[in-house]
This record gives sequence, structure tokens and C-alpha cells, in this order.
Amino acid sequence: MQPQISPPSFLRVLLSPIGSIGFLLVRPRLLAVALIPAALSLAILAAMLTIGVQGLVLPLGGWVEERWDLPRELALLAQTLAFFLLLVLSGIVSYLLVIPVSAPFCSFIVEEIEEELLATAPELIPPRERWYLGVLHSLREAFRRIGIIIPIYIGIFGLNLLPIIGTPLSAGLMFANNIMFLSLNAYSSILDRRKMTIPQKLRWMAWRKRLSVPLGLGLALLILIPCNVFWLPVLSAVAAARLYCEQALRERAMVHRQG
Repeated sequence: MQPQISPPSFLRVLLSPIGSIGFLLVRPRLLAVALIPAALSLAILAAMLTIGVQGLVLPLGGWVEERWDLPRELALLAQTLAFFLLLVLSGIVSYLLVIPVSAPFCSFIVEEIEEELLATAPELIPPRERWYLGVLHSLREAFRRIGIIIPIYIGIFGLNLLPIIGTPLSAGLMFANNIMFLSLNAYSSILDRRKMTIPQKLRWMAWRKRLSVPLGLGLALLILIPCNVFWLPVLSAVAAARLYCEQALRERAMVHRQG
């Protein structure tokens, strides 16, 4: 793989998650691994909805009708509202859980991508470690990212309480935060292999805005597609791994030229 010295265009980085679909389709082994976290996330969502409907939504109608002596129509309305609330909460929980669920599988995929794309520069590939050590590290870092993002989201949502400017300000900050967080989450799989902490990852991204900002923007736009929680984490990790490998080879070539 011979990289171009000049960095990739904004549009190429922006569309790199979409381009990763074709990358996976011609690599059936990686595609099979990529489908596992999607299936697990779907199973978790289905389990939460089933438990919620059976344990809360269905009993709620009878409880409202008997407790408050209300018409059946109002009891059905209460059930409907409870179901939509359950759907929203289940979606939020699934979104947060998909990060640790997909982390070990993304780590494996990233290792395979590194060995393929960095085959001409093996010194850039960190040594493989025992699989469970990589899994534990990926999970630990994933939960750290979740621990950071939840208070940020809560604070941004709180801005909606401000009159007039609260809602547009909250929407703008939410979009900007999504760009940063989605880019961080995408690059984490490959940067975790280098044992980088979150501050180190953010510094790496800050020095390479040409790779981090367009990728985060592209991922933030893909959030608008329904059911993105099942496929976006893997595509983002694949896109980030490919961009990282190209950048590593580019920087290596520049060092050799200067030397």
C-alpha cells in the first residue's frame, strides 16, 4: 500500500464510513465478525422491549382502569404513551450499550485491518496480546467514554430550560458534541491498541483535524438514518482504522523523505 503524501480530501474522509461498506463486503471474514455486535444489540433491544411491555405497558392499562375508574379509552391512551416512552428509553439504553458490546469485535476487526494495510511497515503494528487483555482494555475504555458523555448530554439537554435561546443553543451544541464524540469513538478502537488514554486520543485528533472533523461530521449525519445503532459503530471503527493506517504510512514516508 503506497500512500499519497498529501492528506485525503474533506469529502473522502466525510464519506469514508460509507466506503467501508464495500471494504467489508469483499472481506467475508470481517463482515461475519461485524454482524455479531449488530445481532447482540438487536437482541438486547428486543429483550428490553419485551420485558417492558410484559411488565409495565400491559399491566398499566388494567391498573389505570381499576385504580382511577377511568374509561377503557383513557387506559389504552396511557398504555400507548407508556409504550412510546419505553421505546425511547430502550433506544437510549441500546445506544449506550452498543459501545461496550461492539468494542471487542471492533478491536478484532481493527487488528486485521492493520495487518493488511500496514503489511509494508510492520514496525507500525503493535504486537498482538492475549485476546482477553484486549477485550478488557476495550471494554474499560468504552465505559470511560460513556461515563464522560452522559453528563455532557445531560448538561446540553438542560439548556432547553433557557427561554428563547435554550433550544437552538442545545441543538447546536448537541450536533457539535456528536461530531467530537463519534470521531473519538471511531478512532478509539485503533488508538486503544496503542494504549492511549482519552486525553491522548483527543490530542491525536486535535493535531489531525483533517481526519477527525470530517469523519465525525459524516458519522453525525448518518445518525439521521433509522436503526444506525446496529451498524454505525462497526462502520466508524473500520473507517477510522483505514484512515489511521493511511496517515501512519503518510507520516512514515514524510519522515523518510526528511531523513
